[in-house]
Amino acid sequence: MRFKLVRCCVFVLAAVALIGHAAAQAPALKPLGIGLEAIDYPYPVHFFDITVENQLVRMAYMDVAPNAPANGQTVVLFHGKSFSGDYWARTIATLAGKRSHVVAPDQLGFGKSDL
Repeated sequence: MRFKLVRCCVFVLAAVALIGHAAAQAPALKPLGIGLEAIDYPYPVHFFDITVENQLVRMAYMDVAPNAPANGQTVVLFHGKSFSGDYWARTIATLAGKRSHVVAPDQLGFGKSDL
């Protein structure tokens, strides 16, 4: 019986030591900021000020010029709920490479937009 108790204590102490070691090795989390300031988007982010229900809010968007002479087309990419405009990074690169002007806004309440 005593052997089982000692073995159990050794097991518990080893587990506590491993947990403590893992916690010491974990990188410190950096706050994202309310406007996701710490998140880099693939293209420069601009802001459009708008009044919604008598409240001034800022809508974030990426406005990406074509990589070659423009073909005269502008594509606006809207994301769904729980996403942000940076979701479209690869699509924006493809469309800009095909000479299209691309605008990718963050819906109000998502990404770098207010609300």
